[in-house]
Amino acid sequence: MKPTPPLTRFIGEAERTLQALLKHQLDRAGLRFEEWVTLTIVSGATAPDKATLLRQIAAAKVVAPGDEADLLHAMIQRGHIEGDSALALSAEGRAVFETSKMPIPLQWRGRHRIALETMGEVRVPSAIFRH
Repeated sequence: MKPTPPLTRFIGEAERTLQALLKHQLDRAGLRFEEWVTLTIVSGATAPDKATLLRQIAAAKVVAPGDEADLLHAMIQRGHIEGDSALALSAEGRAVFETSKMPIPLQWRGRHRIALETMGEVRVPSAIFRH
């Protein structure tokens, strides 16, 4: 069996690190990944109508095909999204979405570590930072 090339291994490590960071933030906000994606879409510059948002959720492939309307309905029921012709984040949705964001600023410690206010230290592969 051929060993994994270093770059591929580092990309995989970075991906797992980012997934862990995102999961932590979503758990803290009480959101599932597909809900966060939907809030991210709705928080964009233009307020989508329902049909457009359902197409965008489908394109993101975060739920099984055909489950987009159920996801949107649940988020409206939870009070995260509001509106009739143009959908937008409600005040509660905006608060939850803000909670899901990463703490800013990230502080660098040494060359290979990132300190996060809420998580302690996360190890990042050093090869990512080489030029």
